[in-house]
Parts: sequence; C-alpha cells; structure tokens
Amino acid sequence: MTTMIELAARGYFIEKLQLMIELDLNDQISEDSEVIGLGRAFQQRAFLGLEILALSDNKVDEIAMTQLLKAVQMGNLSNLRELHLYNSELYLAGADLLAEALKSGHLSKLELLDMSHNNIGDRGLIAIADALSSGQVPELNAFSIGEKPQGKGFHSKGAEAVASMLKSGQLPRLEVLRLCRVVEEQGMIAIIQALESGLTGDFKALDLFMCEIGLEASKSLAKTLRSSSFMSLSLLCVCDSPSMGDEGVSLVLDALSSGNTSNLKTLQLSNVQMRDEGWAKMAGLLEAGHLPHLVCLNGKDDAPLSETSAQALAKAYQTNNSLNVQLSVVWPNRSIQTQVRKLQRFTLVKSYQFEGVHPAAKQPLVIYSNCVK
Repeated sequence: MTTMIELAARGYFIEKLQLMIELDLNDQISEDSEVIGLGRAFQQRAFLGLEILALSDNKVDEIAMTQLLKAVQMGNLSNLRELHLYNSELYLAGADLLAEALKSGHLSKLELLDMSHNNIGDRGLIAIADALSSGQVPELNAFSIGEKPQGKGFHSKGAEAVASMLKSGQLPRLEVLRLCRVVEEQGMIAIIQALESGLTGDFKALDLFMCEIGLEASKSLAKTLRSSSFMSLSLLCVCDSPSMGDEGVSLVLDALSSGNTSNLKTLQLSNVQMRDEGWAKMAGLLEAGHLPHLVCLNGKDDAPLSETSAQALAKAYQTNNSLNVQLSVVWPNRSIQTQVRKLQRFTLVKSYQFEGVHPAAKQPLVIYSNCVK
C-alpha cells in the first residue's frame, strides 16, 4: 500500500491536496509517521482552498502536531473552518502546541474545533481556553473538548479557565458547546454561570457529558436556561450525570417549561437517575405543550421506567394530540411500550397529513451525538 509520505515525496499528494476543500482522514491513517508526513506536506505551499481537516481517531502526537503547527505558522492553512481531532491521542504537549497555533492569528477563520476524547488534563485545557480567549479565533462557532472515560477528567482549575474563556468576549459567535468529564461540581457551576454572561453567541446546542452536575449545578443550569442567550437552544444534552437525580432534573424541567426554550428539538437526559418525580414533571411538560418543537427525547437510565412513570407518559400522548416526540427509554413491559408507540404513530401520521413534512425531517443537525445511547 502506498503511504501518504511516499505520495508526498512524488508530489502527487500535494497536487491533489491543492484541489481539496475537505480532507477527511478520520480513522484512515495506519502509521503514525503519515500524520507527520501530512504536516510536512502542508509546509510546502499554501493550501488556501482547504476548509475542513478531519484527523479524528488517528494518532496526532507531539511530533505530528509540531509539523502541523509549522504549516499553520507559515499561513498555509489560514482558511481552515473546521478542525476535527476527536480521539486523536492528544496529550498535554499536543494541546500546548495546538494552543500556539490558535494564538498565531493564522486560524482566524476557524468555526469548529473538536478535540474531545483526548487526555490533555487541566493544564492542557487551560492552554486551549487561554488561546481561545486571545481574540485570534473570533469566528469559532462550535467547540468540543473532553477527556476519555479512563482519564482523570477536568477539575476546578481547568473549568475556571473555560469559564473565563466564555466571559472573555472573544468568542462572540460561539453557539455550540460540548464538554466531557468535568469531574468537580464547583467547576461546572463556574462554567454554567459563565454561559449566562451573554458574551458569546445565542446557544443552539449545549452538551454536557459525564460532568458532575449535582443539585447546586442543576440550580445554576436552570437559571441559565432562562437567560436570553438560550432562547434559540435546539439541543440540550445532560448525560451520565447520576448526581443530578430527581431534584436536579425537576429544576431543569421547570426552566424548560418557562417558554424561554420553546425552540428545543432534542432533549437528552440519560443516566441522570431520573425516577417517578422527574418523569411526572417531564410528562406534565409534554402534556402541556411547553416544548412544541421537541422531536427527540432520550431518557434511558440504568433501570426501566416504573409503571407509574410509563402511564404518565402515555397520558401525555393521549391528552396532547400534537405531541410528536420520539421517546428513547427503557419501558417496564411490552404492553405499555406498544400502547405509547401506537399513540406516537398516530400523532406522527396526523402531523404528516397536516403539515406535509414528516417531523423526523425537521430534526436539527446533531453535531455532537456521543451521549445518544
């Protein structure tokens, strides 16, 4: 098999690269040296047509990042709009180098940065957050960062750097944020309160995965969801946060009932220890039609719904004839599951006949969907 380095040496790869708008190498690079070769290829000339570089699920180590950084500092990738580095084996050294690239001023058109599922630690998070606070990446629209499940997670110091980033006023277009594994609640409170500052864009998606969200963080989240910055929210995901519990869920659902987030289309509250109290609140919210555009609800947990919760959801469908929500839950038995699915099919068909568009076609683009289970 011809490697990327061999192609680059022949000049073929560089000529082909010159014509590309998107280079998608996600999970396609078999040898570590090939990413290094790619970085060196980028140093040969300016690739001003390249807008999307996807290197997720590959090894982008310190040596490879050094080569990419050189290309960035030369201005050869100055029109990049998206940089995908999900699960790329980035560690602290790689994060420091990426931070230098972000501060260089040569990635000023970057709109999406995905570097989740990398164990960069608090120091790496601080470096990236400080770089995004520098004012050199003003077009950033979507940002995803997080540790792997086996990593140590982010603590208060790293989270406080993210909070400062959100309050810096240097990310005026940021409207999609995904955070994974902030493991201290005080850190989450700082981030959530910073989201309320109004110094970013109007949020379309907020995805908090495996973050420590207990009662106090839930109070902060409920307050933030009532702010003007979240009136356009389309996706809310709080997943694998068992400290939330019924009390925290109820606070968040009260906020969603306020009318401020009436544009919400996707709600994911999986593995948050939601029980009868929370599901009763959820069923009431659905029955009352407080989220008229909601099409997807994921509430899977480590235990099936109780009969009481399942019947409350069935009642919501029976009462609200315009309810078009597709549920993802663990039903207590096949009978109630069949009953609700029949009601779902009825409302979907009714909506299709009335509007001429199947509701599933209206679902928003889920940029970060790893908490769907």
